[in-house]
Amino acid sequence: MQSNRPILPGFLVNTIFSYNNINSNELKNQGSPLSIDKIELYLKAKKLLEYVSAGNEEKTNSFLKAYPETLFQRVTTKDHVERTIEASAFQFAIGALDINMLKIMEQHIKSIHEGPKKALLQLNEQLPEEKHQTKSNSPNFAEILEKLKLDINNATKVAEDLEKYLKPKATIKKGFHTNFKLLLNAYQALGDDMGLIPIEVTTTYGSKVISLLQKNLSLYSFQAFQTGITKINSGEKLSRDNNSKDKKYFGFYCLEGIHSSEANTLRTSDYENYKLFYESQIDAVKQLKITLNSMQEHHKRPQYAKK
Repeated sequence: MQSNRPILPGFLVNTIFSYNNINSNELKNQGSPLSIDKIELYLKAKKLLEYVSAGNEEKTNSFLKAYPETLFQRVTTKDHVERTIEASAFQFAIGALDINMLKIMEQHIKSIHEGPKKALLQLNEQLPEEKHQTKSNSPNFAEILEKLKLDINNATKVAEDLEKYLKPKATIKKGFHTNFKLLLNAYQALGDDMGLIPIEVTTTYGSKVISLLQKNLSLYSFQAFQTGITKINSGEKLSRDNNSKDKKYFGFYCLEGIHSSEANTLRTSDYENYKLFYESQIDAVKQLKITLNSMQEHHKRPQYAKK
């Protein structure tokens, strides 16, 4: 059914977006002309994504109950570390590997017209292939360790180069928002004979490299570090308190450095725990795709009249 609500002139649309602190450049992807219905949907989807990106599960669930149609509307937002991301709330949760949010959304997809079909289309759009996750110039963490062993004063340049590498060059529109495998690679570089590495090197590596990689993770993964990866792997509930602005909460390490006694926490067991956590996230997304396919097939079945 076509809406009879009026089309708004461009200057009025810009005024509405400006009033809601939304950049008018976001209008370019919304098509033309823009009706009041389109603008309302966009503004509601913007609010939903605000809740999702902040990890607010309660408000996300309540909002989707009232406005389920906003789940697949693409908008632009910034995450907890100021990355610009263009996505629907559903795609944002996929990109952030936010398993808790995806579980909430799965319950609402059933109530949306062609929900499973739309969800599958957006999932495949967000993760079209795996190769876009890998950069050819990925940091060589073994070389970074050698630089620190050679001269601990190389730490500042190491951190600057890593931060520059991690910073997105443009708006993120697909794929995972961060590469968790970098953190795993950083731990692997330490090897099994970490006790042979000078404690000053492992301490600096933890505060300048590991903590920066942890800070760069999605909010869900970051909060898993706050809660404790081992606890999450054991089934403990994720704490969604957002302390990402507080430096002391950057995983095991703060950016100002860690106490020498804590350097021993850099062990192979960390790698195994983090790998298990990451693989469980990937498996959850794969399972979601299977579930959506099953839901779609169920909706396709003809409804036979009872004899």
